[in-house]
Amino acid sequence: MKKGFTLIELLGVLAILGILAVITVPIIQGLLESGEENSKNMQIESFEKAARSWAGTHVFAMPDAGQTRSEPLRLSELIDEGFLDALNEDTKTSYTYSDSNYYIKVNGRDDTYYDLYSSYFTIKNNGSADKANYEYTFTERIIDKDGNLVTDENTSTE
Repeated sequence: MKKGFTLIELLGVLAILGILAVITVPIIQGLLESGEENSKNMQIESFEKAARSWAGTHVFAMPDAGQTRSEPLRLSELIDEGFLDALNEDTKTSYTYSDSNYYIKVNGRDDTYYDLYSSYFTIKNNGSADKANYEYTFTERIIDKDGNLVTDENTSTE
């Protein structure tokens, strides 16, 4: 009796493996993309919490009812005043940021960073004279390690 597999059996196994790959690869890819999006959203939520903490200590700088704060609240300002943590420039390689000594990675990756000066919150008071209702709109600007613009968009949060 001959030991081994026939060509038909090997082709059958390869066909089954191919079908499994066609089914699982898109599912895994979708999970990775949604994980990255969730990570970025959580990062923006932490920025907003820092902005709200800043607002709590800078009540005098908040806009009156129906007004928008004239100066945007930049991530660099939140970092400089200790409301937001960032990585030190010294630990980073082949990337320079001219306006600050710090940087924040996007989703914890080494290839993209928030432009700290151009990523900011616009704060608007939608409330009345009796009760404030602040709306925070985050504008993000993401650059790669060479300083090239990757994305520039608004993400509204309240």
